Amino acid sequence: MLPTARSILHYPTTPNFRADTQAWLDVATGNYSTAERQALDALLGGLDADGILLLDRLFLLHFGDDEADSLRCVVSRQSATKAGATPPTFVRRQGWQGNTSTGFIDTNWAPISGVNFLQDSASIGCYARRVSTAVALRFLLGAQNASNANSAVIGILANGTDSLYRLNSGTLNQTATSIRINSDNTYYSTNRTSASESVSRKDSAELSATSASTGRTVNNIYLLARNLNGTRDGQANHQMSMAHAGAAQTTAQNASFRSRVDTFNTAIGFVP
Repeated sequence: MLPTARSILHYPTTPNFRADTQAWLDVATGNYSTAERQALDALLGGLDADGILLLDRLFLLHFGDDEADSLRCVVSRQSATKAGATPPTFVRRQGWQGNTSTGFIDTNWAPISGVNFLQDSASIGCYARRVSTAVALRFLLGAQNASNANSAVIGILANGTDSLYRLNSGTLNQTATSIRINSDNTYYSTNRTSASESVSRKDSAELSATSASTGRTVNNIYLLARNLNGTRDGQANHQMSMAHAGAAQTTAQNASFRSRVDTFNTAIGFVP
């Protein structure tokens, strides 16, 4: 018996996703609803439309149903690794909680190998779901050579109101950012926009700018700690939901990145 026109019209179809969306879904081990899959596709499509998807790494650390999926980079097939004697803790739809002791996440990627992350056009950023009280300097992410050279660093001081940052440069810079030490839900980024300027931002606001020098680090970027010449340093008890590295972003692109992540978070049931 041939199908009727009505049965053909109501026959279920599979959504057509972007190639990068589908590639992530193909290797994911969790079960994701159509709405969640569409949210991922909309995020990547929106970033692409904004000219932001010039990323070498994008980790949606809160999206996966399990640890493996959450550590699988969206824009490459490489995965991060939880590490340390007591590694960070994964919470679905929230992210990875640090522990101020040994735990960190190794992205298994060094900026020196970046295709879009370049000497004079580079960005690193992260979405911190929770910034907790700390007794010493804590890092959201970072990789740094000896003598503070060739850095890719975003950190928070113990006072909870100042941050450290540096990108492809020497000495770390400090700036006041009015960080709340309880719950923050804030997007932090550092950009090297040219050969002469490195910019620190919180959400879409520019916090400070400094001169830039030297080059890209050869060390892997760590999350919830800094990789200081192959040694973890400044482990955090913060909770991170997203991290990325790639080409430099303008202030407008930075604001759009935060907005699109917020939309994605709402769609997947992110717990603020």
